[in-house]
Amino acid sequence: MSETPEARVATPDAVLADLSVPLWSGLQRQGDLLVIPLDGDPGDPDPGLGPGPGPGDQVSGPGVVLVRGESGGGSHVLVGDATWTPAEEHADLGVVRVVTTAYLMHPEHAALGLAAGPYLVRRQREQAPSGPRLVAD
Repeated sequence: MSETPEARVATPDAVLADLSVPLWSGLQRQGDLLVIPLDGDPGDPDPGLGPGPGPGDQVSGPGVVLVRGESGGGSHVLVGDATWTPAEEHADLGVVRVVTTAYLMHPEHAALGLAAGPYLVRRQREQAPSGPRLVAD
């Protein structure tokens, strides 16, 4: 079994060997997350978001937890050849710049394959009687 302790995701090696995840460069959704393509080059430190953080930290090893699961639920984990720059806004989690390929993994959702390019990762919102709120996953 391969295990990512930080995210508590365990997958049998035989499953990983047979895993086929298509790569997309368009808008994608995984549970309560939206992956929104941005215009620009994957190496561009500012793909149209205005002033903000630098080019980000390299995603390595077990990946980067973008949203930790609540109450023992699954976490959204970014793995692959990419950099991650967290955002300061509540709904905007940050920008991932994929160099070749990256994957967004979650134990309860299908994996997302991200083709080369920059993407904004955002929490989805929904309208509630009390006003907009983040979607629970």
